[in-house]
Amino acid sequence: KQQMDSERGHSRKLLVAGYEFLGQIFFMYIATVSGVSGSDSWGIAGPLGLFVVVNIFGGISGGHFNPAVTLGVYVREAKFAENLVFMLMYIVAQVCGAIVGCLLATLTSRIRYQGEFKVPLSAPLLLPSKFTKGYDEEGNEISLLPALMDGSAEFEKNEIWEVIYMEIMPTFVFVLFILYVTGKKTQASDLGTFGVFGICLNLWALCNVDWYTGASMNPALAVGQSIFQYWHWEGTANRDLMLFYMPFYMIGAAIGGCCAGGFYHFLAAQFPDKDEHEKVHQSHSPTNSYNAGSINQ
Repeated sequence: KQQMDSERGHSRKLLVAGYEFLGQIFFMYIATVSGVSGSDSWGIAGPLGLFVVVNIFGGISGGHFNPAVTLGVYVREAKFAENLVFMLMYIVAQVCGAIVGCLLATLTSRIRYQGEFKVPLSAPLLLPSKFTKGYDEEGNEISLLPALMDGSAEFEKNEIWEVIYMEIMPTFVFVLFILYVTGKKTQASDLGTFGVFGICLNLWALCNVDWYTGASMNPALAVGQSIFQYWHWEGTANRDLMLFYMPFYMIGAAIGGCCAGGFYHFLAAQFPDKDEHEKVHQSHSPTNSYNAGSINQ
């Protein structure tokens, strides 16, 4: 029996949470290291990392690795009391995995600078683009990171609603795409390689759409990335910015996931799957029970 996309999920909650934890570590590690190194100019490492971990761990946990996806599945199934604890275990495992993944990325990404090992501050930041990019008088794009580090320019902490809105829309599309493409499952074993690849390709496309906020679409990623950048921006003028927008990234992505689950549930109730309805009735028919008994014998 499928429970929160996991086969017999309620009977092995710890195993499912453990798989989500491990998968999130690898996903976050890949996304963070590729960003710090600057080798991922196309922004494809994160989606490809998701492709890998879903194929490895998805058969047991359902392959969420994103609290927004978990919330979408939770709302879609509409068994709120029954799945509440299970859903929270998913999310806690994902957030903890993201933090551990960033800690491991720190060990890999450090370079020796002025006698100390530090992570380069040129790594992409989970902030609105107005803090990191600007334009000179001739219209050429310039980096604002030096001004952000030394405080030579003033930055206002506004555009909160813009951040939330820009997280809601891509996350809604991403989670809804998962729910529809996979039917009632997000497991790699049911999707096949090309199905998982389609989900990851959709994620890559949405990352390019949501360029303004850095495209989190994942509350666990928002927590891990915000802690990572806050830790390594120690001693800089605008270090507090590194955590300021974190709750708004989380809220926007969570709302997008819940809306996707609610939208899917509403349409599924209005337009039920006829084939699935027939299968349910066939499974309770006397003929089908007899055939099942014959096979068991």
